[in-house]
This record gives sequence, structure tokens and C-alpha cells, in this order.
Amino acid sequence: MRLSSQIWGLNVKSIFVGGLAGLAVIAFAVTGFGGRLGKSFDSNVAAQVGSQEVSIRTLNDMVQEYERQQPDRGDTERRKANIQTALNQLVQDKVLLEESSRTGWNATDIEVANWIRNVPAFQDEKTKQFRSELYQRFLKSGRMTALELFQAGRESISRSKMQALLSTSLRTPSKLLQEKYVIEHTEFEAEYVEAKPAAQTVEAAIADAAQKYAAYDGNKKALEESYEKSKDEFQRKAQIRVSSILVGWKEAQRAQGEAQKRSKQQSLELATATLKRITDGEKFGKVASEINDDPMAKMKQGDLGWIDDTKIDPETFKSASALSKEKKLSGVVETLFGYRIVEWTDARPESKKSFAEAKIELARRKVENEIRGKASSDLEGEFNKVLASKDKAQLDALLAKHSLSWTKLKKPLTSRDRFVEGLGVADSLMPALFAMKNSGDVAPNLINITGRNFVFRMVSRKAPEAPTEQNLSDLANTERALFARNFQSETEKKLYEVYTRERQIRVNPALNSFE
Repeated sequence: MRLSSQIWGLNVKSIFVGGLAGLAVIAFAVTGFGGRLGKSFDSNVAAQVGSQEVSIRTLNDMVQEYERQQPDRGDTERRKANIQTALNQLVQDKVLLEESSRTGWNATDIEVANWIRNVPAFQDEKTKQFRSELYQRFLKSGRMTALELFQAGRESISRSKMQALLSTSLRTPSKLLQEKYVIEHTEFEAEYVEAKPAAQTVEAAIADAAQKYAAYDGNKKALEESYEKSKDEFQRKAQIRVSSILVGWKEAQRAQGEAQKRSKQQSLELATATLKRITDGEKFGKVASEINDDPMAKMKQGDLGWIDDTKIDPETFKSASALSKEKKLSGVVETLFGYRIVEWTDARPESKKSFAEAKIELARRKVENEIRGKASSDLEGEFNKVLASKDKAQLDALLAKHSLSWTKLKKPLTSRDRFVEGLGVADSLMPALFAMKNSGDVAPNLINITGRNFVFRMVSRKAPEAPTEQNLSDLANTERALFARNFQSETEKKLYEVYTRERQIRVNPALNSFE
């Protein structure tokens, strides 16, 4: 079977033929077939898909293109990820090409010749006609041989044919389009209440439960064990929370990365320039994320957390101890690990709580999650019972009991709005709104949005005007494109899985050490 060179103008016959070939593709995807590949591997081949090969050069070209788009090209882990991403894409392309060859859905020589004649670089700028001298000049440049160009054209057309085949879709009936248009353009105004226990009530319940837990002798051993595990928290030295920028040099302790390339003088000059950037107004965290030879601090915008004289080198702690809320920034401080710049964030006093003093706090930690969970579960049960009864008076009484009130959504919603401002992604909300017919109707159950439960009540519902022919045409095009894209994506994924299962995809083992 062959397509005409006008691949984008599919007629009824080509759609029918495409459907038959599509069934063949799907049958392959479901059943799988094909022999096993040999075990030898050419060092210039990155991967093999059936009879198709991905060359190391092609893979490297794609990886370099990825790296040109990324500022952190020197990152080894990022490069490995780029190699894997590029290889996956190239293998996926080869799966399509191999399948097009097997099904006879590949390019003819005439189609490839026409493809070459339509390459803009080989056409006159004004007349858009093919010019042989431009084509010959390209070949003489050495970028590609005539055979390589011909093969590139064949692959491009074959890939496009397969994608066009997999994108063939059915026309949506007019009645369904009209119904979909109404669904997508119906506007709802609504208000909601979060089914959340009052904070004051929950806190009181936690405090009461903690007192009872601590008073019961049977819990004493568990509380003493918790105290021993948390002793550093209840009996700690005074601590300072600081952020730091470390600029090391090659002889400094634990020097790594760029620090191993600097002399001590170069390190001092860089640290001094870095301090000036901060005193000139740049945010400490931003600079610490750019210049920092402490990799953990660099990832956290310089944050070292809470420190005392046992958790940091003496020079840094001495410098940090001289800082305060009024004087937050140090100068350049020399330490065994390099030059440091320190910024004060917070401070907390020494803590020396005995077991007796810490017992209630420990008991609170034991019961807090259970009490909060029970309070939420109990309230959810109350709401479900009232909502199932459809008694609006009972609902009003329940809201008053828990001091809850309605909040109106900031703007009307349609089914095209997955995100509800102020609440989050609410895929479960639309079916509930469409189930409501009249103003004041309440959803028959709680609606969960990003882990929180809500009661919804409809304020108004506005149906759209009848769709025009253009509206329906636009919607039909959108539906076809969506169906085609999803069908193509799923079929390509299935093909990839089958080729993998049938061992039709092999990757050069040398790539495991490709840095």
C-alpha cells in the first residue's frame, strides 16, 4: 500500500486503507512478532531497532543540542539524563520507521525526490523553484552525502506517514458536538464551606487528651523513652541559625570542585567580591546558590540550620556569635575549610527542661495526630449524614454549631476550568455542579479538593446561547486533534513496549559508561 505524495490531503479511500493498516499496527501491538537480534554491536551504533540503527553521531548531536539549551552543561548527572532522553526519542522514532517498513507504509523514491526538491535551502528565494546548483553546493559542503540526504528524506516521510496513519480519527456526530458545547460553556456560580473542625475546639481537645495521657501511670515508660530520644531538644545549648557562603582553595580542608583550582589569594579575592555583591543589595540566598563550595549549603541557598559550638568549626561559630538581628552580616572570615561569609537568621536560648517539665509536650505529641484525625472524621460523618438527608435546615444548624459560613467562588466556573482559584485542582467538582438544577441546591456529598473536604452549594447556573456553525466546526477540529493525538501516543507507546518485549530494541552496552 502506498500513499500519494500529498500526504496531508487524505481522501475517503486513503482513510479506509489507513484504517486497515492501523488495524495491522494495533494487531502487532497486541500480539507482537519478530525474530531476535544478533548479539554483536558496531562501536558506531548507539542502538538498534529491528533493521534500523541509531548512530553514536546522531545521538551525540542531539545531546549537544540539549546542552546548548541548558546553562549547567558541565553537570555530569544532567548529561547522563540528556543522553537517556535523547536515546529514548531516537529509539521511538526508529520504532515508527521500522513499523512503517514492515507494513509497507514507507516512502517511495518519487516521494523522497519531491521532498528534496521542496527543501527551502534548495529553492530560489523568489520563485520557490528547485535550483540544482544550490543542491550541488550543499553536497560539496560535506555536511551530508547524497545518499545520507536521500535517507533523511525517506525517514522523514515514512515517520510522517506513520504518524498520519496513527492520527486517523472518526468524525464526532453533530448532536454530540452540540451537547459537548453546552457542557463546556455552561457557567456556574457557587459557594462553599470547608468541612474543617474549629481550630480552638481541636486545640482544647488535644490539651485535654495530653493531660489525661500524661496523668496515666501506664504511659510513663513510653513518655520517658520519648524524652531520652528527644533529650537534645529539651536540653540543648543556646543556638544560632545561620546561612553561609564558603569559598575554598586547593590546600583548604575538604576542598572539592572549583576550590581545588584556586590559590588562597584567588579565594580571598572571590570571597571579597562576593561580600560586596551582598552589601550592594543582592540577596544572600541568591548569591549563596551561585557561589558556594559547601554543596549542601549551596542547594539550600546557604542555610546551615541551627548551630552551636559543637556543630561547626570554631572560627565560623565565633563569627556567627558576634551577629544579631541588628547586625546580620559578617565580614570575610578565614577558616580551615576556606573563607566564609555568614548571615544571621535567628537565635534561640538554652533549653534545660526536665522530664517533668517536658512531659505534657511529649504527651501532646503522642495524642495530637489521633485527636486531629478523629475530629476531622467525626465532622465528616456529621456532614455526610446531613447531606444524605437533603435537609437544608439541618445543614444550616450544623454549620452554625461549628461556626462555619459560606464563601463564594471568586468567578463563575465552566467544565474547562480544572483549577478553582483559592482551592486547587477540582476534577470532582463539575459532576456535582451539573447534578444541581436550581439555585440553593447542595451537592449530595463532600467534595475532596487537594486533600480537603468541602460542601458546595449552587448560586446560579447559566446555559450558553445555541452554538453557531463555526463554534461546532472549531469544536469538531479540536475533538479530532485530541483523539488523534491520544490515539497516536498510546499506539506508539504500545509499539515501543512490544518491540522491547520482543527484544527488537537493543542498546549498545558501552553507553552505560558514556559520560
